[in-house]
Amino acid sequence: MRIYLDSSALLKRVIEEPESEALRVQLRGHVEERAVLLSSRLASIEVGRAIRMRFDLGYAAAADFVDDAMSGVAEHPIGDEVVSLGQRLNPNRLRSLDAIHLASAMMLGADLLITYDHRMADAGEHNGLRCAAPGR
Repeated sequence: MRIYLDSSALLKRVIEEPESEALRVQLRGHVEERAVLLSSRLASIEVGRAIRMRFDLGYAAAADFVDDAMSGVAEHPIGDEVVSLGQRLNPNRLRSLDAIHLASAMMLGADLLITYDHRMADAGEHNGLRCAAPGR
């Protein structure tokens, strides 16, 4: 199984929120079943920026959080195919960074998209991806 995690899911790995434990349990189960965890290279930027803003940290202090959030996740580059697909995706209200994540998930053949962003989940389902938000 190929599981794509967007930044909203990755952040719950390092910031304790109500859904964090459910996410950890589900991911642990998937990994034990040899699932592959995937995300876009974009995620490490988004996670780093979110950590720095939330805790008012410098780059070096935030780097450990980013490493923990991305631990065990295969990061994939934003290539021309992702850009091309991201430009064509529906619905029209899909935000640019979400389009990159969604296009990446689709190009990587994700079986499941884990996101806590309602708009991202709606767009994923609209484009044929199975979406989940463990703990919700």
